Amino acid sequence: MRASDIIERFGTGAEVPRELGGVPMTTVSSWGRANYIPAWRQPKLLELAAERGIALSTTDFPTEDERIRLNKAAA
Repeated sequence: MRASDIIERFGTGAEVPRELGGVPMTTVSSWGRANYIPAWRQPKLLELAAERGIALSTTDFPTEDERIRLNKAAA
C-alpha cells in the first residue's frame, strides 16, 4: 500500500496533521509524495485508525524496498 493511500483513509489531507498534534500539512504531503511515513509516526497513526474504526495494520505501511520500487515505477 502506498503512503498516500494510508493518508487518504483518514479523510482530507488536513485531518492527519491535525490529529498528529499540529504536524505541518506540507510534512504529511511529503510523506505521500515520497511514499514514506516515518516509523516513529506509525504507532500514532495505528492508534488513530483504531479509534476511528479505520482498517490499518503495521503491514500496510510501505517497507523501504516497496518504497524504492514504487518510486522507481512512478519515475
